Amino acid sequence: MGDLNPAVRKPGARVSVAMSSGARTSGAQVSSGAATTGAQASRAHAASVHAAFAAHIKRRSRRRRFCVSIALIVFIVGAIEPATAYLREELDSHRSSIFFEDPLEAFAYSTQKIAELFNISDDDDDLAAGGSAGTGSVDPSFESGSLYSSAALLAELDTGLVLLKKNSELRVYPASLTKIMTALLAAEYLGSLPESITVEPSMFPELYIANASMAGFMPGEEVKTEDLIYGAIVASGAECCLTLATAIAGSEEAFAVMMNERAREIGMTGTHFTNSTGLHDPEHFSTARDIARLLLAALNNEVFKAAFTAVEHTTAPTNMRPDGWLLESDMFSMMTTRDFPGGIVRGGKTGFTPEAGQCMASMAEKNGRLYIFVSTGNGVESQGRTYSIDDALNAYANAVL
Repeated sequence: MGDLNPAVRKPGARVSVAMSSGARTSGAQVSSGAATTGAQASRAHAASVHAAFAAHIKRRSRRRRFCVSIALIVFIVGAIEPATAYLREELDSHRSSIFFEDPLEAFAYSTQKIAELFNISDDDDDLAAGGSAGTGSVDPSFESGSLYSSAALLAELDTGLVLLKKNSELRVYPASLTKIMTALLAAEYLGSLPESITVEPSMFPELYIANASMAGFMPGEEVKTEDLIYGAIVASGAECCLTLATAIAGSEEAFAVMMNERAREIGMTGTHFTNSTGLHDPEHFSTARDIARLLLAALNNEVFKAAFTAVEHTTAPTNMRPDGWLLESDMFSMMTTRDFPGGIVRGGKTGFTPEAGQCMASMAEKNGRLYIFVSTGNGVESQGRTYSIDDALNAYANAVL
């Protein structure tokens, strides 16, 4: 192999050397060493060429990334002012009902609000896996920002197709919407429960202290199990929930474990239950999307659906009420009318705690189709007006075509 160093050997030069036998041996050794040195030099040169080419490509890649970064910064800077104003307005209007446990949660909320500002979404378009294609449609001019609630979701009942959403993945306190899960489990276990269950007196002092909503059953009253389900949904009775939870699981703590297992089966990935009633607990939370998923599953149960759609319900006779007890729907009693343009509200469940604000899950019929609407985190109330009901009627009447 020729020497690659032009200072030692120029192209076309000839070298003639006379050698003795000994000199030839020595010359052969030198020749072998020169060949080895030449091979090493060749490899070194190839490596240097490769390194130079790689460096060139790297510089071009850095330049591309730099240009993309500059373009992204220009876009973000242009968006900062409207996004900041939008977030400030949202937080000011819902300060009492939005909470963050850590900076990552606050960042997630801000990211979602900015995504809404620029009409960006990566949420699924349906709640029910494998559901058939929906036929309902939503008015594109309807703005989710017109809703009072911090988080909301509107969907078709039959298909789970989501038609409208607002902060649907935001973590919220579900308040008495928790009782949907309690009633669903009770309805699913109804066949294995006794026909009647005693409402234990020991639970009442704690419920009174917590100012829990009650259906009106008395300590020691023996109530038909199905009537307790109606009491939990129609009249939002905490005493009904605790009675059912204890009868099914032995304790409310064990029942909460069952609630979370059922939530995972339904696909409620942003939910954690600690009790059967929805009384405030920082570790008891959900999302509007999860509650909508829960409602879809619950409405497939006929016992639950009958309670959810009841305007009122008269219980069977008890050991303390020979004529039974009239339960009236909390939601329907707060509505001046069930009707809205083109449809009617068929059923629902309300909830409220100071930490959760007003919450509501409902079902309505419009143009022969059924829809569900879930809203949470509505902290606005004026002269007894229930803005969660206003949001539902607004969405059903104006969002659904």
